[in-house]
Amino acid sequence: MVEYQPNEVSDSVTAQSLFLLDGGANYQDGTTAFARTIHFGTPSELEKDIYTRLLKGLIAIESTPFPEGTTGHQIDAIIRQHLWLGGLEYAGETGHSMSHGLGVKGACISSLALKVGMVISIGTSLSSANDLGPGIYLPELGIRLKNVYLVVPHPTAQYNFFHNRLATQPKFIKLKALTYIPYQRKMVSDILTAQEIRTLSDYHKDCIERNECQTDAGRNWLREEASRWSAE
Repeated sequence: MVEYQPNEVSDSVTAQSLFLLDGGANYQDGTTAFARTIHFGTPSELEKDIYTRLLKGLIAIESTPFPEGTTGHQIDAIIRQHLWLGGLEYAGETGHSMSHGLGVKGACISSLALKVGMVISIGTSLSSANDLGPGIYLPELGIRLKNVYLVVPHPTAQYNFFHNRLATQPKFIKLKALTYIPYQRKMVSDILTAQEIRTLSDYHKDCIERNECQTDAGRNWLREEASRWSAE
């Protein structure tokens, strides 16, 4: 199922253009959704800066534990913070719960209390058209990154045994990525930290281990894209 379709004012894909793919699939045991943006030529400094700030937001939310029952609205600033530091913002919701075999998109997570076992989608974008989801609508570009996550327990140290007054502290949870698709290395600027680069290097190792490509071309592409992060 294709979520968007071109029209008479759509731009053509060229050897020097961005390409945004927002897709997914329905299976008997679940529904997937993802978004990746790649550049077929040489990205501009603006394109790299925006892409990297979106990516930093995903890394931030993946690495931050939070109390069970936290709503999407409460964690939204964690995702947007690096855009804000660059004077950027996108409109609309950051994520949604995942439907199963229907329209993919479930309830927006802004008012959803997150609990262990939930499957949600987190997407960040700056886009040039109103039908691309949350975004700043720049006339010259659209960039989006989106993953599906499973809400899992986080082994945050609990002080209940030593401080009785803290016995009511909530359990903590975190987001575990279910999407393993490489990010394009040449789209990333130099504002990533050393820890963020290590996190991305580990992620791309998982991309190779968890994906079973059906063709030699697919396997070669996956290894090549993932290897661009291994030498960092």
